Amino acid sequence: RTMDEMSSVLSNPSNLFMIDYDVIGCTAVQEGLVVDSKYHRLKLFKAVRAFREQMELNNDHQSTTTSLDLLPRRCLDNATLEYLWDESIRLEKELVPKYFHEADQERHRQDFLTAVAKNKFCSVDVSAVLKDERWLDFFANLEAEAS
Repeated sequence: RTMDEMSSVLSNPSNLFMIDYDVIGCTAVQEGLVVDSKYHRLKLFKAVRAFREQMELNNDHQSTTTSLDLLPRRCLDNATLEYLWDESIRLEKELVPKYFHEADQERHRQDFLTAVAKNKFCSVDVSAVLKDERWLDFFANLEAEAS
């Protein structure tokens, strides 16, 4: 049942950070910051999400930090993005040639660049998160509460 609940939570496309919460929690377990026998995955996910949301509420008074700054991101470099674009066009021509139209490429390119601008090719920088004192304190407090 827990995996079904987790799938349901993670499949919600309305929240950019949903998968990030799970990745942070799972990595904290791998790094020994949280004992997984004390916190099953969904419970840990909910705790990470609540902490991140509390950080955002506390941040509302500081206009220099955005929501994305609260979870540092790692994004693909320009060379990798260009390779991804080129491969997607090549595969489109190869796999679905009847739907490929050169005239649509400018619109596709703009859609791709919009996705890049919206950090769609980025993921949470878990290493940076787990070096942040606020997060380390959060996980230490979780462990203390569970003991």
